[in-house]
Amino acid sequence: MQQPHVRATATRRVAATLTALVALVGALLVPAVPAAAADDPSGGNTPARHRPASGGERWGTGTYLNGFSYLRGVNVYSLVFGGDRPAGQVGESQAGWDYLASRGVKVARLPVSWVRLQPVPASGDLRAGLDAPVSQAYLDVVEEQVRRAARAGIRTVVGLHNACSYPNITAKGSLTCGAGVTRADVAKVWGAVATRFAADERVIAFDLLNETRLDGVPVARYKLFTQAAADAVRGAGAEQTLWVQRMLGERGRLDIMAPDGPWVSDPLGKVMYSQHFYPSPIGSTFDPLAGNHAVLMDVDRFGTWCRKWKVRCVAGEVGWPSGGPGGVQSAASARGWNLVFEQFYRLADQYGLDVTYFAASSSQTTGTLLAYVASRPGYPSPSGLDTALSQAEVIERHPSRRAP
Repeated sequence: MQQPHVRATATRRVAATLTALVALVGALLVPAVPAAAADDPSGGNTPARHRPASGGERWGTGTYLNGFSYLRGVNVYSLVFGGDRPAGQVGESQAGWDYLASRGVKVARLPVSWVRLQPVPASGDLRAGLDAPVSQAYLDVVEEQVRRAARAGIRTVVGLHNACSYPNITAKGSLTCGAGVTRADVAKVWGAVATRFAADERVIAFDLLNETRLDGVPVARYKLFTQAAADAVRGAGAEQTLWVQRMLGERGRLDIMAPDGPWVSDPLGKVMYSQHFYPSPIGSTFDPLAGNHAVLMDVDRFGTWCRKWKVRCVAGEVGWPSGGPGGVQSAASARGWNLVFEQFYRLADQYGLDVTYFAASSSQTTGTLLAYVASRPGYPSPSGLDTALSQAEVIERHPSRRAP
């Protein structure tokens, strides 16, 4: 026979579980309401005074949205996965980009490693690496991916995937913004990237600093460094839209770190704010009692902040585990995750958020979050991107939406 305190504990546990279930199910039943056409942050000029670097005609209207209310696509992560491999072994083939286009992808976020743009010298001297010129040869590699994407009909967002650190936040002894990395260092690398793509309408935006950690960079310092990056882009003559990310951690939410609203000053007024969304923990198997509605609450807070401050926003990364044939989890787990993130995309539709799923790559075996992969992965892949996993069902149900 159970003791009273045991029964009380069990009762509270059941009540908490039911509360979580009601919240999740209730959220999943919210009908999708298409967002109204949002303002184009490019102001009709991205860039209006130039032709693409290819010398071809303007890309549509030349604006960020190009006739859409919101944009949907994927992160193509192959340049980062490729590490320091030779240029010919990284990135996606033309066939891979064509495959993504056939699945409805209109925009691709293209993360680029800072350490590939400025390699660490053999001596290991990080300061010497930052003082070295930015590699034009590696920018050639990046531009080739931009060219292939554009040939398939996909525009790109080039992002510095660095966590405000050099060479990498996970590497022992890495320098961070304000602690070894200066604003001049950030301005230097972004000035070089922006100079390369300043007149290139195939690139519609620059994502300035990726997933900066609060435990290493205070909020005030992070704001100074994002402003330095923005100033460098404009100083190079680039007119593309700027993506500015929140910081990692609960206190890094925009409504907490920026209660007074957007902080980046831009003479062109073309700044968007970005947030990343994942289950917690990222690789967990779906459990209907595990409070999976938290990610939905997070996107609702994000969308509310964006509406309050009348700024356009983007879910720069969203990802969840694959399952079933070719996936990393069971088909049942995949169905559970798809239910949750179907509602995520519905909320993104309602708020008019742009979304780029994380991720697509043909370079390695199926990772936890990859939605588009290769039947024969490698560096380079013999097959290229040619396989859609379980997440594609949700992603492709919510494509870029044409403005009315």
